[in-house]
Amino acid sequence: MNYTKGEWKANSTAIDCDGWPIAQTYPDTRLDSITSLKLMRANAHLIAAAPMMYEALKALEKWYHSKAGELPYYARQALAKAEGKETQ
Repeated sequence: MNYTKGEWKANSTAIDCDGWPIAQTYPDTRLDSITSLKLMRANAHLIAAAPMMYEALKALEKWYHSKAGELPYYARQALAKAEGKETQ
């Protein structure tokens, strides 16, 4: 799967890789500004962790196939979604 390689970092509400922008989180105008900012920062950290989580799931998938069979349902669904193969 192709995605921007390198370490993704959350810089407050933005995500970058080697100084290049990857994503930006935006406020939820339905919430007060403090809560919205906390959510924006939490979302930025989650997005920044996405490549590492994807690689961890791929490694787990490889291990599962060699030892235990098939990945658990939610792990398979997460990989499918990340790879643009989201199923119902």
